[in-house]
Amino acid sequence: MAYLNNLNPTKIALGDKNFQTLANLEGQYMSQYPGLSTSGGVFSDARHAAATSLMSDRLGGGITGDILANIGGYAREIPSGISELFGLTPQGESLEDLAANLKSFTYPTGTSAANIYSDIFSKYNTQQQRFK
Repeated sequence: MAYLNNLNPTKIALGDKNFQTLANLEGQYMSQYPGLSTSGGVFSDARHAAATSLMSDRLGGGITGDILANIGGYAREIPSGISELFGLTPQGESLEDLAANLKSFTYPTGTSAANIYSDIFSKYNTQQQRFK
């Protein structure tokens, strides 16, 4: 069954090193924010923005890389969107993911995934402080 993990389209597109970097960051932030949902919100924003930015870099970066990476992200969300139409998954998740992918446009070519996670969580923390 281990071979099935190698069929993950995100892992294939990003490459092993980038995929592992994202997995490590996700684990690091999960330990820093225990109990916070990872399926949406700030975790989803950080994960999707970082993955799309890394994919953009693999595609040459700049506006062309960003556009191509977002097209790939859109294609990746089509099955989720269909499952939402049939009520199999919660409504709005695929749109939230697409919006998170678009955040990659705000980071210059070569921005590390760690810096993207740090920036998105920093903005999240600032926002949380405002509502206390």
